[in-house]
Amino acid sequence: MVNKQKYVVITGGLGYIGSHTVIELLENNYNKIIIIDNLSNSSKKILKSIKEISKKEIVFFKKDLRDKSIFNIFKKYKIDCVIHFAGLKSINESEKKFKLYFNNNVMGSLNLFQAMDKYDCRKIIFSSSANVYDQYTKAPFKESNPIRPSSKYGLTKVMIEKFLRMYSERYNKKWSVVILRYFNPIGAHCSGLLKENINKAENIIPKITKVLINKNKKFFIWGNNYETKDGTCLRDYIHVSDVAKFHLKSFKILKRKNFEILNIGTGKPHSVIDILKAFKKITKKNIPIKIGKKRPGDVAINYADVNKSKKIFKNIKYRSLTTMIKDVTNAINI
Repeated sequence: MVNKQKYVVITGGLGYIGSHTVIELLENNYNKIIIIDNLSNSSKKILKSIKEISKKEIVFFKKDLRDKSIFNIFKKYKIDCVIHFAGLKSINESEKKFKLYFNNNVMGSLNLFQAMDKYDCRKIIFSSSANVYDQYTKAPFKESNPIRPSSKYGLTKVMIEKFLRMYSERYNKKWSVVILRYFNPIGAHCSGLLKENINKAENIIPKITKVLINKNKKFFIWGNNYETKDGTCLRDYIHVSDVAKFHLKSFKILKRKNFEILNIGTGKPHSVIDILKAFKKITKKNIPIKIGKKRPGDVAINYADVNKSKKIFKNIKYRSLTTMIKDVTNAINI
């Protein structure tokens, strides 16, 4: 269990999932929070929103994890645990700029781990991705499934995972590591004050919302002849606030486990058409679509096996797809 008398560091804490996790911790009386964020994927406006929702103060440092000055943070504060979100996350960009992604995601993480180890902070929850799996393995994906990332972004996640496993299991058993592999977080905070940045995100929800607010004319469906119920791809969507809850729940694992990997999804896939229908039902607006050819690398069905998570956490409750979409439309005032 994480010590409430010491600080929890959240890297990338002003990002989409990070900011929701900060709120989750504050609402459960983890009031000693330090956010480290270089603002490459976020904004200080998010810090203002977090304070408005929580009515609490937070220690914030604008720093890049590659900067050796982060050692001073661990020297100054009594830190018990790190939740590590920080990293570049564009799959498309990672294919073109792998050196940048390697330096930022992998080398930044190694610098963080060195700072943690030097100042006796050896508990970490790492934000990984379902992108690490071999996408051509038959769904649902289990934590024991083959690892074969489909992008350079996924490769950086694998590198960090492997280092944490090797280090905690072979070289320093004082470390406690939980790796959470997210499937498709969507939604927004129920206040409407925290949401995904639709100008930077690449996934389905921002693309649909861009059509709804007239930034784009049509929503593209890449392939409608997959072997699924309606011909479109099936994916596992989970509310971002539910993802945040899993980080809080993972504190209990840190107490009794040296190393653990868990899928974070609902285990129930929804199609592209399901998502579009939900938006139309809630907004009462038509969403013009255009059917394109299948994209290389896209698979028909991709969702999580969540049996391990259910066994460990018990009594897990997920927000519905309708709630996920309602929170999105509330946050962007549709």
